[in-house]
Order: sequence, then structure tokens, then C-alpha cells
Amino acid sequence: MSDTFGTSPSAFAGIAASFNSAVFTDDFSGEATEFHIGAASELAGSFQEPNRAKVVASIQGLREMANTVKASIDTAYHVGTNPAKTEEEIQVLKMTLEQVSHVLRETGLGALPMIVLGEPIPSDSQLLTDANRCIDILHQQLMKRQEGAANIANLLHAQVQSVPIRR
Repeated sequence: MSDTFGTSPSAFAGIAASFNSAVFTDDFSGEATEFHIGAASELAGSFQEPNRAKVVASIQGLREMANTVKASIDTAYHVGTNPAKTEEEIQVLKMTLEQVSHVLRETGLGALPMIVLGEPIPSDSQLLTDANRCIDILHQQLMKRQEGAANIANLLHAQVQSVPIRR
């Protein structure tokens, strides 16, 4: 399974970063892939350097917490292991993920594509096409949910009207 950027969830297992790029190592294959964090356009200037550092630090914290949870899950059935501790660590991981998401939104870097170094940089028209495709998919999902909610509301309304009122 891959995330929005086309990387596997374990791609965040190892990170060595500078302000401009990060190396993500896949736990399973051991392959290291270098990513450029930020926009490909000239608009991504030096004013984003502190934001990049903030994002990299947040991802490092997420990585450390994910490794802690992984270790807890690996030892979950060993004698003397407390399942409450594992549950607590999972909750902390969820909060850490929310914090990373917030940092990505706050800095604006979460909206920028992650570009694999060495591969061709997508053009603005390709990025626009991808964004429009994603918007169409999200719109279709929203419409399906609204239709489902409308059907349920109609069924509930029909049941309410069919029940006689006692006075």
C-alpha cells in the first residue's frame, strides 16, 4: 500500500535530512530514496528553509514514535508485556501523526509534491492534471456519501411518518 506520495508506509523508516532533501530508507528492501522537500518551481525560495527544517524534525519525531510502537507490537505477546502501554504508545503515535499533519498544513509544504531526485520534474500542467484528478475523485466520493445519507434520511423519515402517534 502506498501513500499520497507513492511511497510505502515503511518508507519513513529511516531519514537523514538536510533542509533541501531527505533520504527515506525502506525497512523491507533496504533501498534508500532521496526526495526533495518542496516545490519544483522558483517560488520555493530560501524563505521556506525554516519550514523545511520544521517538517523534517516533525517527520523524524514521527519515525521515532513509529519505531517505538513497532517494537511494542513485536513484543506484545511476550511474558510481562503490558498491553495498556502499547495502546498508550499507539495513541501517542496518532497524536504525533496529527501534529505532523498540522505542521505540513501550517507550513504549506504539505501541499507541495515530493519529488524523487534524479527523476524528471513534473511540469505545471502535469501537476494541474493530477490535482484535478484528485479533486474529481474526492468529489465523487463526497457525492456518493451525500446520496447514501439522503437515502438513509428518506428511510428514517418514511418510518417516522408510518408510526401512529398516540395521544
